[in-house]
Amino acid sequence: MDEFVGIVDDKGRVLIPAEVRDEQNIGPKDEIACEIKRVRHKKNFVEICEGCLEGFADDPVKLMHEAFAHEEK
Repeated sequence: MDEFVGIVDDKGRVLIPAEVRDEQNIGPKDEIACEIKRVRHKKNFVEICEGCLEGFADDPVKLMHEAFAHEEK
């Protein structure tokens, strides 16, 4: 495997999947060369849902409350 998706943790470390570490025999303190091809920024729930109810109701908050009330029945 020449390419993988790593995740940056809260301390700025890139997490390499175990399968890649095993396949490449990567261990603690090993140095690796990296090339960044693409960065996909993680969005939070609010960013993902922003604007999704526009055009469905005059009051999107009321629509959400009604939907949750409907699920509880």
